[in-house]
Amino acid sequence: CLLKSSCSEQNVFEVADHMNRALQCRAVKLGRRDLIDLSETNLIAGKRAQRALDVTAVFHYGSRALKSIRQISSAWFDANHRHVISDVLNLLARASLQLGELDRCHQITAEILEHSQKLEEKREASLTKILAYSAQSRHEEALDFSLSLLREMNLRVPRTPSGLHVLGRLLRVRKLLNRLPKSLDGH
Repeated sequence: CLLKSSCSEQNVFEVADHMNRALQCRAVKLGRRDLIDLSETNLIAGKRAQRALDVTAVFHYGSRALKSIRQISSAWFDANHRHVISDVLNLLARASLQLGELDRCHQITAEILEHSQKLEEKREASLTKILAYSAQSRHEEALDFSLSLLREMNLRVPRTPSGLHVLGRLLRVRKLLNRLPKSLDGH
């Protein structure tokens, strides 16, 4: 990408805006690598806007990033760039959730979950989907979705566990946690 982390907070927005305007005016014909750079630049701007808690800007830059990456038809199938579309869609899903656009949030998370190949790739979208269900008071669907994720991880949890079952699982989790290093952040 043109920017990475060396660009100042203000410059990333200026560069992204300039590149977006050039593309809108059709002043520039972008190739595949340029479209990826534009997507990554907008993604960086969107993430910085997210850190600044500017959800409207997150949605703006995320939408621009998505528009650019969608021009590369094989983005989901290109191992080198699938992370870009996944990151962009996760950013947009979270912004949609924060803006209360829950139907859009569900559409975006559905696309991520459809194309994700590994459980790790589904993590953020799954959490966002559960939060969207909860925001809509669709708790049964949130529970069913959560249970299906646990089944994917080969964890069998009954829909209505007994007190003994819960106690057994808590003890198992405690045992597993005790095996972890004392500090997960390396300090």
